[in-house]
Amino acid sequence: MPLRKSCWDDDKGDRSGSAYLFDTTTGNLLHKLTAPDGSAHDYFGRSVAVSDNIALIGSYLDDDNGTNSGSAYLFDTTTGNLLQKLTAPDGSVYNYFGRSVAISDNIALIGAYGDNDNGSVSGSAYLFDITTGNLLHKLTAPDGAALDYFGLSVALSGNTALIGSYQDDDNGGNSGSAYLFDVTTGSLLHKLTAPDGSVEDYFGYSVAISDNTALIGSYKDDNNNGENHGSAYLFDVTTGSLLQKFTASDGSRNHYLGISVALSNNTTLIGSTGDSDNGSSSGSAYLFTTNVTSTPEPKSTPEPSSLLGIVGTVALAFLSLKKQQKK
Repeated sequence: MPLRKSCWDDDKGDRSGSAYLFDTTTGNLLHKLTAPDGSAHDYFGRSVAVSDNIALIGSYLDDDNGTNSGSAYLFDTTTGNLLQKLTAPDGSVYNYFGRSVAISDNIALIGAYGDNDNGSVSGSAYLFDITTGNLLHKLTAPDGAALDYFGLSVALSGNTALIGSYQDDDNGGNSGSAYLFDVTTGSLLHKLTAPDGSVEDYFGYSVAISDNTALIGSYKDDNNNGENHGSAYLFDVTTGSLLQKFTASDGSRNHYLGISVALSNNTTLIGSTGDSDNGSSSGSAYLFTTNVTSTPEPKSTPEPSSLLGIVGTVALAFLSLKKQQKK
């Protein structure tokens, strides 16, 4: 069931925001969702996620705990009814709780990159039980520091949470990192960084997880394709080991490959907003298979009107698609 965001919608005031649920078979609109207590500049719908019959929608500029403290809403996708409104128990001004959201089974994961527990804008993320609305764990980086932006991106699969911290400095200023946590205990499993990371790579700006693999975007990575070509890295969740690095064979500078990522089983989908096949920064997306032992598939470039979605972070859709096997 696709869930489309519209954070600039004006039903409850300027940029109060909304989200739309569609039937994947017919394309028909099922429900338009808005916050019952919405108001101007809440940006409800800036982030969305769906699992089974539950939709999770972020409203990261909501003001319940102070200016731009943020919130998130759980809806029943069958009825369109509100189930829970979630806020951070310790929320405060400019926490931006709800800028990123993820949902899996009975758990909701909500990022708050503006939280200040480890310094200004160090960031955090919260795990909730979606049935009760109770907080399970607050997650922060054990080595977090000011301006790390931990929680700008989040992903969730089963018992594992993945949280990006794209301005972490382990490999140089704003090189970036990502953290894997156990959902049950709240314990850190692994900290992930790019083995070849360097300054301003923004590793962790986008993240996705599926079963035992994690995909991390690094859209400002400089490589053989040029400055800011971008890349994405696939890791084993159990060991924390790097499995593959993805780049575009036809890439060039400022392609920003990895600005968005999705992952389902052995298929990765990676956005490249700076690609210019259909005009300057018209954008594209690349499909890779993660099975390196299989026979490489031929590269194909469908018509620009082609759309593709992968269930996970709420389907990513692009107007240009490039498909190739990881070399």
